[in-house]
Amino acid sequence: MLTDALIVVLTPVYTMPRLERPVSSLSDEDVLALSKAQMRPAQGRRLSALLGKQREGELAESARSELLALMQVYNQLWIRQSEALAEAVRRGLRRPLEP
Repeated sequence: MLTDALIVVLTPVYTMPRLERPVSSLSDEDVLALSKAQMRPAQGRRLSALLGKQREGELAESARSELLALMQVYNQLWIRQSEALAEAVRRGLRRPLEP
């Protein structure tokens, strides 16, 4: 299971690179919005379904690339959201998250 997780995280799925503005250059409103960003509901449901099939050992080989692509979307969003949360705290727009 750990090997599968590492493969998902470390295997890039080819996508055209997006040039995203640094979080530090965004307006306060955009930083706060990005700090609350989530996957589209349909993507989230599909990701959950594919992860469930993988956990149960029922993931078809043909679905593996879709799972990898959705994991990449999730990871990129999580990184951007984390950057936005840090920037919002740095700017005093919100308090640090409690442990």
